[in-house]
Formats: sequence, C-alpha cells, structure tokens
Amino acid sequence: VNFKLIMKNYHRCRTSDARSVHVVGSATSTLATPVIDKKRVKSRSLCDSRICGGIVIFFLLIYITISQFLNIPYWVQHGYAWHRDHFKFYTSLNGEYCGYKPIEKLKQISHNNTEFAATRSRVLLLSYPRSGNHLTRAMIECLLDTATFGYEKEQHYVYIPRETDDQRIALQKASVAHPFVRKIHKPGHIPAEFAEFDQFGLIYLIRDPMECVISENRYLPYFWVDYEWQFQNDFLPSAIFYDEWSDDSSKLLLYYEDYFGEDTKALNLRKLADFFGEERVSKERMRFCQAHVDDVMSAGLGSLQRESTATDHLHYYRHKYLGDDQKKWPQIQVNKKVYDSVFNRYDGIVSCD
Repeated sequence: VNFKLIMKNYHRCRTSDARSVHVVGSATSTLATPVIDKKRVKSRSLCDSRICGGIVIFFLLIYITISQFLNIPYWVQHGYAWHRDHFKFYTSLNGEYCGYKPIEKLKQISHNNTEFAATRSRVLLLSYPRSGNHLTRAMIECLLDTATFGYEKEQHYVYIPRETDDQRIALQKASVAHPFVRKIHKPGHIPAEFAEFDQFGLIYLIRDPMECVISENRYLPYFWVDYEWQFQNDFLPSAIFYDEWSDDSSKLLLYYEDYFGEDTKALNLRKLADFFGEERVSKERMRFCQAHVDDVMSAGLGSLQRESTATDHLHYYRHKYLGDDQKKWPQIQVNKKVYDSVFNRYDGIVSCD
C-alpha cells in the first residue's frame, strides 16, 4: 500500500465540505467518498440569502437617498427631452412677457356666453395651482348648498358631499338651482366634451405669481426649476383666457389675497353671491356663510390633498426665495391689455407699454 498517497488524499478530503471520508486504496488506486453535511449547506444558503437581502436593502437606501436630492420619479415622469430643454443654473420670473396670444381652439367655449341662466348653470373655476381653488370651492358650496367638482381623479369633496361623481351626468343635468362648477388649473385642461354644451360662466381666481409659481415648483430638482417657462406657458395663458372671455357679465375675477385681508375677508364671498344672483343666493344664506366664513375657509384649506404650509403668511415663499427688498425682486412685464384687466394690483408686475 502506498501510504503517502493515501494520507495525501485523506487530508484533501478533510478540507472539503465532507465531515468524514472513507478511503479505499491500494498501491495503484485510491477511492474517496465524501459525506455531505446538510447543516453546513443550509447554513451557507442562509448566509447567501442574507447577503443578497443586504445588497437589495443597500441599493434601496441609495435610491431613496438620491431621490431626495435628484427626484428620480420626477425625472422618469418627464423624460430626457424635458430635462434637456429646461436645465438651468439659475431661474427667476424676470422677463418681458409682452405677447398676447388667445387660445383659438377654445373660442367655442370662451365666446358668446351671454345668457344668464346658462352661464350660471355651468361654471369653470380657473386658477393656477396654489392659488386658493379649494378655498373658493368651499365658498361657492356654502353659498349654493351644492357640491363642486375637481379633476376626475379627485374623488374627495370640499365642503358638501357630492350626490354623484359622474361629471358627465352632473353636466347634463346642470341648472341654476343645481349648477355644475368645475375646477381647472389652465385653459388647456378643459375637457373636450365641454364644447358640446352651450355657454359657460367663468370665475378666474388669481394669486401673486411671485408666490404661487415658486410655491408650486418648490419640490422640483434645483436645476430643472424654470420659473420663466412656468409663467409664460402655465400662468399667463389663464389671464389672457379671462381677458378674452365674452360676455363680461358671465365672468368674475377674484384675488386670493382678499381672503386674508382684515377688511376684505368676506369680499370674495359677496362677489360670488352677486355673480350667481340674489334669486339663487338668498340674503339669509349670504348672512349664514358670512357669519361662518372662518369655518368655511378652514374646510376649504383642510380639503387640500397637498397640505398648505404657509397659510398664515401670504408671501411666505416670495420672502423665503426673493427677500423683502422689492428692488431685488424680478421685474415682470406683461401685455398692457392683460395688465389693466388682471395684474395691475401686484407689485413687481408692470405693463410693457
């Protein structure tokens, strides 16, 4: 028997995963059969699972951390072309926005709204985001004792529960007694089927763009915040749409800031009551809403899906990002026509002429 060869194979097997080895050999042949240790194999499997799980958790934490700074879901949603076109090292609202371009495809809705009954039965509530749309809906619902509508994906109610969430049915059945009031954030969001109905009323709610544009975009990745584009393409068209709307008797302009003035808290409430008419909003109902205006405002603000963080400071974001020195604010120039009809009350906004 080749003793050295047998010992060599013996030690080789002991370093393997087997715990015992049977050796059968001769001077010319050796046979080694390992016995598998199941406990050790199971332990190794568990170890591999823990390693894989740790790797997954590690990369998940990296993703979450990066998302806080780069907003990966936002990048995926908007795509490469958007971010390529809107990448900026610095942005402000400063600029000359002197163009005046009516929205031709919406003229069927925005023109010839002359009949009182029709224009108080179907009403568009237009405002840029973060401008008090829910607050105004609460005021309207209190005055009319009728629920209003938001976008179809918004199933929550504001002040009064809706009898139906089917906007098509509500639009067809709309009347002065039970009007259909629909929230929109820009004219391009008006559903195409609305053109099938004759005549609408328009309530345009506006807030200082230096506040609401900054507020709306505060969560965007820093290098893709484009205030100029937002004002030019999403904010200004609504003001032009209001200015172009005819007949004047079928439209109403409200300022968000008036809700919080000591002497103007009920001003918008009174303007809304006058818009819908005394036959629809009784003096008794008006007195009730006026007496409970704080509760109505709380209901409106409390219905926001994105909670407001600056309701006690009308210019919180303007102050935070631009400061209180008006000389350092951006200079916004707009077309004279829309300046005279909409923007003339705001500091920092001037006419192009």
